[in-house]
Amino acid sequence: MRARFSNSRRRFLKSSAAGAAGVAATAVVPAKARSRAEEPWPDIHPEIDNLRVVCGFDAEMVNKDCEDLGNFSDFGAQNNAVNRDVVRENMDRMAMELAQKSTAAEAWTTVFQKTAGEDWSGKKVAMKINCIPKNHVRVAVIEKVCDELNAMGVPYTNMVLYDGQANPTN
Repeated sequence: MRARFSNSRRRFLKSSAAGAAGVAATAVVPAKARSRAEEPWPDIHPEIDNLRVVCGFDAEMVNKDCEDLGNFSDFGAQNNAVNRDVVRENMDRMAMELAQKSTAAEAWTTVFQKTAGEDWSGKKVAMKINCIPKNHVRVAVIEKVCDELNAMGVPYTNMVLYDGQANPTN
């Protein structure tokens, strides 16, 4: 078995430090907020349970010739270690598990929803990426999300990536 996927919140928390070969998708709301009977937490997503978590671990997401990621401290080296196609495939599988749909296309359109009667082409999307030193954003992950939004009709020119780090290559 190449990839392992889990939708248990407990297993997600235990494996969230899985490292470079792990990716997570979630519609999580803090348990503290959900437990207040006098103030119930509203549903964030109408089709995905607020507490549903999907975590995938697949060592194939890291290229075989890049075994020691601890030696990679710059943006390029960390991204060159990523097996883009495996990451994209696993993200599709995770979207399907999260949305409980049988196809990736159906899953992504369930995960990303727009207001009824509006068109995706007019939507603007902002994604905060974490460009922290020694652990840079993986372009394959951001690219997949952008490609899925674009497939639904959001123009790439309406997508903004941002971070508080002035120079993400540091």
